[in-house]
Amino acid sequence: MDDAAGLDLMERRYASRGYKLTRPADVTFGAYFEGRLVSTVGIRRDAGVLGADQSFSDELGRMRRQGLQLCEFTRLAAEPDAPSKLVLASLFHFAYLHAFHHWNANHLVIEVNPRHKAFYQRMLDFKIHGDERLHRGVGAPAVLMSLKVQDGLQHLKRLGGTLNETGRCRSLFPYFFRKNEEPQLLRRLADVYGYGLND
Repeated sequence: MDDAAGLDLMERRYASRGYKLTRPADVTFGAYFEGRLVSTVGIRRDAGVLGADQSFSDELGRMRRQGLQLCEFTRLAAEPDAPSKLVLASLFHFAYLHAFHHWNANHLVIEVNPRHKAFYQRMLDFKIHGDERLHRGVGAPAVLMSLKVQDGLQHLKRLGGTLNETGRCRSLFPYFFRKNEEPQLLRRLADVYGYGLND
């Protein structure tokens, strides 16, 4: 992904809602439509501190004590005219694969504005953890949500690739790639990020 284009998209979309950008992600995936960057999602590997620790350190601390290997999804941005379901599903599928196969993450966490929590519950099966807090990094209220990677992968195995953009569905998983396409996706990730498929 073009770093400058990705940063410009995130800054514009966050500023349009009065948010500030937090620290950069470790890896940012970008989706292009007709040659134009239309959406991004960032992921961070847990090295003892994640962005969500600013507001939800107790909750993340409990997860770590349970032995969970965390990965944080962050900095989601999309152009208003993007083909949203297909774009978001593609981004999240690549992010799942990178987190699970390269970082060995088994639990995903994300901070979202409370008005978006229903979307993540319905569309991606994320669960709420704890009460609403002020996210000091972006200056807006936030809730912590999480998803077991294995639960996400099971949804992918069962539903991935079963619906196109013109269909109707209350979940994003049918818009993900098919399970039998994952080896090709992993090869693309390995080529871009320079790791072996068994790393």
